[in-house]
Amino acid sequence: MEGEFQRKPKKPSAHSFTSKERTEDVNIQENLTFSDMHISSPVLKGLTKAGYVKPSPIQLDAIPIGKCGIDMVIQSKSGTGKTLVFGIVMLESIDLEISTVQGLILAPTREIAFQNAHVIYTIGSELPGLNVQVFIGGLPVEADLAKCKSCHIAVGTPGRVKQLIEKGALKPKSMRLFILDEADKLMEESFSDDVMWIFSQMPLTKQVLAVSATYPEVLANLVSRYMKKPSFVRLGHQQPTLLGVKQFVFRVAFHPMAQQQAKNKFEVLLKMLKVVKFGQCMIFTNVQTRAESLAAQLSSCGHAALSISGSQTQTKRLQTLLKLRQYQCKILVATDLAARGIDAEHIDLVIHMDVPRDAATYLHRVGRAGRFGAAALTCTIACEGNELTELRSIITKTRASVRILACDHLAPKDHDSSQPDTLLTIQALDSLWLTLPELEGTGLEGEGMADSLLGDIEHDFLPGLQDSTRALLPQGKKRKNKPRAKTVFKTKDTEEMEMEQAVAQLSISAKEEQPIRATQQAWQDWYQYWMDHMRRNKALIEQQEYLTLMCSGIK
Repeated sequence: MEGEFQRKPKKPSAHSFTSKERTEDVNIQENLTFSDMHISSPVLKGLTKAGYVKPSPIQLDAIPIGKCGIDMVIQSKSGTGKTLVFGIVMLESIDLEISTVQGLILAPTREIAFQNAHVIYTIGSELPGLNVQVFIGGLPVEADLAKCKSCHIAVGTPGRVKQLIEKGALKPKSMRLFILDEADKLMEESFSDDVMWIFSQMPLTKQVLAVSATYPEVLANLVSRYMKKPSFVRLGHQQPTLLGVKQFVFRVAFHPMAQQQAKNKFEVLLKMLKVVKFGQCMIFTNVQTRAESLAAQLSSCGHAALSISGSQTQTKRLQTLLKLRQYQCKILVATDLAARGIDAEHIDLVIHMDVPRDAATYLHRVGRAGRFGAAALTCTIACEGNELTELRSIITKTRASVRILACDHLAPKDHDSSQPDTLLTIQALDSLWLTLPELEGTGLEGEGMADSLLGDIEHDFLPGLQDSTRALLPQGKKRKNKPRAKTVFKTKDTEEMEMEQAVAQLSISAKEEQPIRATQQAWQDWYQYWMDHMRRNKALIEQQEYLTLMCSGIK
């Protein structure tokens, strides 16, 4: 059944430090194990049985604070063990003798919710009577109503959890621990209202944990509204990807026909799958229909592939992810539905067939590979033109280092016996990394918005340039407005005399206008200099954009 988990794991589910070479950003300098962290005996036995022996840096820093009951914001790179942090804190806080819901974990996708429940049940296998239930959409609500009666820990998506609370099946007043997994996603407009409503139904005396790999400061400020003097545990946010994951781009020539462009990308994909010896591969695309057709194309070319997207039934999606985790699926073609939270140990190749829509999605896609410090290769197949520009903008925002790749770089050299059998080792990737040119970003973050703002300034300002010259800068000697002459009957001699006076007056006016024209030219020169200066220093515009976003988010 979809909602049930095995109480006794058949084999260890932890990422072993000895099974693969690991990078230093998942190792701790202290010679400590979980047994040194004052974890209760049943939970410690469950950790040992599941294969967890030594904590990662984020686990070492965050678990002791969480056990103290302090609200906490946890931010660390994908694949460093954040799920285990709140899983241990949750198991340490519940009382098995009380048969009511004591902890709630919210996740943005159904797949992440199931994975979280699986981890908690695995490490809690030695707690007698532990009952963890998953409440997600896409499955019958009647079954969820029955599961609410004897549940210690509820894991679900905001929509279904809210529905169960409204029906009176899920009792929020007994919940003492509230966890927001992938908190940056939960703070988006599509989820934030439901999350806030659920939060308002819970008691005031509760502990709140917010967990994510990407955590913009704007969202951090919003999440803080759910907490009381939270503690921030943030590791590795200066470099948001693991050291063992190397990022590349394969450039494809632009073609005006979308079908031909997709065909060119597919040919590059086949070459990569042929020359790279990978364990498991995830291929991401932005469109649901393309994920299914791409999996079918790969299967017809001899590469067994499955697909996962939002158009599939929930049961099929869960079966596909189960095959991925059990190493029964070699290639998975996915939409961004699977970009977050999915943990499969053997994924060491991630390919972006489409450039992600935003920087956060790019980081989460990359985070599916090289879990817990293993070596991995990620590659974006991007067409020259708009796609490459979008990728360069993402590089700037994520501070990523992306190298330009070609197919002849991928295969090990046959004549060199010192070359490893596979490219996907830390040493081989580092060697390849140093030989390739780097794809440069677009400059400062928010450059596209800065160009737009500067364009608006220039468009709105130039039409009024002539008038602003007189208003803003010192003028030459101003002429006094003469009183309007009285209306009189004119003779021929009078008209000739006035004509001569008008010609003389025009000569005087021309002389007086010369300093004004010079002043106007100086203003135009200064204006052009200012525009050039602003284009060179777009940090000013970036700050204005950031403040605008903050104000709009607060409202």
